[in-house]
Amino acid sequence: MKIKIKINKMFFIFFIATLFVSCSSSSSNSPQNIKNECEENNCYNHGICLDSGVCTCEDGYAAPYCLNCKEGYMLSPENKCIPPESGMVYVNATHFEMGCDKTVDSKCNEDIEKKHSVYLSPFQIDKYEVTVSKYKECVDSGSCSKPIENSINNLCNYGSFSRLEHPVNCVTWQQAKDYCSFEAKKLPSEAQWELAATGSKKSRIYPWGNKTPNCDYAVIYDKSSGCNRGRTAIVGSKENGKSIYGAYDLIGNVWEWCEDYYDKDFYSNSPENNPINTITTKYKLVRGGGFDFKNLTTLRNKYRGFAIPEKSSPSIGFRCVK
Repeated sequence: MKIKIKINKMFFIFFIATLFVSCSSSSSNSPQNIKNECEENNCYNHGICLDSGVCTCEDGYAAPYCLNCKEGYMLSPENKCIPPESGMVYVNATHFEMGCDKTVDSKCNEDIEKKHSVYLSPFQIDKYEVTVSKYKECVDSGSCSKPIENSINNLCNYGSFSRLEHPVNCVTWQQAKDYCSFEAKKLPSEAQWELAATGSKKSRIYPWGNKTPNCDYAVIYDKSSGCNRGRTAIVGSKENGKSIYGAYDLIGNVWEWCEDYYDKDFYSNSPENNPINTITTKYKLVRGGGFDFKNLTTLRNKYRGFAIPEKSSPSIGFRCVK
């Protein structure tokens, strides 16, 4: 009998303690507190506080208080939560681990892709690689020069009426930069491109996660180039391969020019805030792999490709940031 009484007392004490912790941990988000926050702050002037004590937020603002922007929205200079520009996706300011992690990625080259912490200011990046039709608008305006045309090299997309929505390729680094300037944008830094592909919360080997690349995810070399098409594909054709921010074809279709000069040792002495390698070398960075490369290692988010900026290739195109 004594033993039974002791057990009952211990159970009662444990029950009361558990109840107290449970109440304490949930009190900050209790309905009453949310109602108080709603009423006292009037949904921070970005919504309506209903009689139920819940905020109905303006478009772009996140519940329950309408204080922060919803995922995918950006804060304008006027301190309004607005969507990104048409055809672009928004990437929040963040710290993230740039470079690769051998424990996650067995193909990690720690000498060239050394892991290091980086802070990036918020930016927008094109949802798709720049298409032939978009680039032609710049040519027609006189602001861009023509790339190598399809009539000269059938792997080049410019001049092919059936490939207007394919990525423009066969462009030099300067031609890519001129187009971005025409759109009041820039080429992405290597760090911006990597964050857009990887995200800041977890280490993804590829934009879609860690599953081995195949033609469900990207336009790549699979038995033959371009997923057996022998060339590029319409941009945005691989829904399963988009990044967590909603950007398509960051892996495959065409490599993408970046703003940075290539230096294999840059990660070892990179500045922490908004790094761009401006020290002139023979090469510029390209990222993301292309439709015609057999080596799957080049398709990783962290792989650092390079090319001579004065030369063009059917394998290289670009997108812009703002």
